[in-house]
Amino acid sequence: PYILNEINNQINNYKKENINLIFLDAPLLIEYNIMHLVDKIILVKTNKEIQTQRLMARDNISYEYAIKKINSQLPVEEKEKYANYIINNDLDINNAYNQIENILKQLED
Repeated sequence: PYILNEINNQINNYKKENINLIFLDAPLLIEYNIMHLVDKIILVKTNKEIQTQRLMARDNISYEYAIKKINSQLPVEEKEKYANYIINNDLDINNAYNQIENILKQLED
């Protein structure tokens, strides 16, 4: 409840300042069923092997633990059903930036 209140407060503060484009980084948005907080959902996904390698490097954990963490989440295929936009993060950062810019252009329209 505290986090939801804080998110709502932050969104309301931005709206008061006439900021119309607000990004909410919420990895568990769908799992916690709080999609009502946003107008659009952008899903960033990668294949399971890259996801596993990145998770191991970021958190300094074993392959087995990384797989456990990934398998405890909602499958990406299920998350895709809720997404308005999907960023495929299998390649380099420049590719991801290009996809983000395309989405921003669409949102501006």
